[in-house]
Amino acid sequence: MRLLLVLFMGYLGVKYMNAQMYIPQRLSPEQIFEALAKHIKIEFAEVDTNDWSILDSHSNISVCDFYTGFLKFRFSSSSFEDMDNRDRKLRAKTFFCEYLGLDGENNERYRVGTDKPSIYVLKRVVGANANTALKDFEFFKESNGSLSPISLSEKLIGYISKARSAEQRAEYNKVLEKTGLFQSPDYKKFKRQQRGLSVR
Repeated sequence: MRLLLVLFMGYLGVKYMNAQMYIPQRLSPEQIFEALAKHIKIEFAEVDTNDWSILDSHSNISVCDFYTGFLKFRFSSSSFEDMDNRDRKLRAKTFFCEYLGLDGENNERYRVGTDKPSIYVLKRVVGANANTALKDFEFFKESNGSLSPISLSEKLIGYISKARSAEQRAEYNKVLEKTGLFQSPDYKKFKRQQRGLSVR
């Protein structure tokens, strides 16, 4: 009897540990539409099941089903493998690490690598990894619609940090462009001076 109790408690412990290892990733309808537009495969299943199917023109669901909450969605494990190889290699030459946007929980997603890229997700948690360039974030690896906690090397943290800074600068420039800064006389004067041209 005692042995059975020990085995049962061990089973519960392993089950609890496994439950803590993976965090389901939520995708918003907007992300699903964007992924499909980029020819990235999406899988869907009913909530509380693991009966996953590829979302395509033959799927018996409508746009309304994206908003009902009865279905769950994830990126297909073969998404990047099925993308056009030439396009992916060209992008990899420019971006070894690339910001991919936010997931449904507003966590930041990054693609790292060339031939077999991995997707890493940054989840904001104040005080996490305070001694790194990505302080206040916990790190996860994305796979089959789940997020697995992971420890990143300093090299990976450096890549992601640079990609994050580049994205922040791009967003900042968009704001400045909307406010009309780049069309102002003062900015044009500054740019001419930077190019070493005389100011008229």
